[in-house]
Amino acid sequence: MTSGPDTARVALRAGDTALLDRIAVDTAAAPVAEMPGMAPAADVVRAVAERDPDRAMAAASAFAARGNVLGELGAWEEAAVAAAVRRDAERARGCAARCTNVAALLGATAVERRLTARLREHEIRLGVTGRRQRPSSGWDSLTPTELQVAGLVGQGLTSPQIASRLYISPRTVQTHISHSLRKLGIGSRVELATTVARHR
Repeated sequence: MTSGPDTARVALRAGDTALLDRIAVDTAAAPVAEMPGMAPAADVVRAVAERDPDRAMAAASAFAARGNVLGELGAWEEAAVAAAVRRDAERARGCAARCTNVAALLGATAVERRLTARLREHEIRLGVTGRRQRPSSGWDSLTPTELQVAGLVGQGLTSPQIASRLYISPRTVQTHISHSLRKLGIGSRVELATTVARHR
């Protein structure tokens, strides 16, 4: 199941629609109710097969909630490409920005190059115009990583626990929290947790 999204991507790139359809059918038949942690992977496979950005975005959020940063990264990439296939350039760029932010967190520099090339196939260019379109303050100004950290603060996790979950240092966690507090105009983790609860 965990290899399903990667196999689906390979089938898509190879133009093997029969294989892609078979992967989607097999994944849909998997008992995800018994393995809820696998549900986002199944959604990514369906998103790839159906070119469905909404499903891929939902999978990215589900992976993020579980602390699966690699899964989140792949889901945002597929969401961007699916949106590009549907000629929704604005959404494609938004998902691409989230993907590249997560890639930067992981140091996955090749992901941005690959995504840029995949979007270019659909006549969508990334760069200054598509890179950062978020405001400088308020909830919508938070980066995907800041949102992820804020969500974990909202769940009551400590900075060391968040660091362990996201494979980053406690200092980096604190930096994300500090940036979030400044952007939101608040002064404590308690207020941050309250703000997160309001936006759920």
